[in-house]
Amino acid sequence: MGYLSRLFPMPPIVVLAIPSVLAACSSINANQRALDMFDPQVSALYRYDRSAATYRTCVSDNPSYPTACEWKRNIMEADQRLLYASLPDR
Repeated sequence: MGYLSRLFPMPPIVVLAIPSVLAACSSINANQRALDMFDPQVSALYRYDRSAATYRTCVSDNPSYPTACEWKRNIMEADQRLLYASLPDR
């Protein structure tokens, strides 16, 4: 038995749980739902950027048939409204 284990006695379950908790906390920016919970404005901006890029890609892929991207434009506009609603009042 080492000096540290006598100084800080911990049950094995705590020793095994600490790395899992630290890993979960460090991956909070990679998890979209966690981002929604902690910062809705950043999440709305991310969603709008993603839907705008999808719409631009669709329009560039279908220049002679613009109505093919109508539903993507509707999604982009809905995300734009959510972004505007998430901004603080001035």
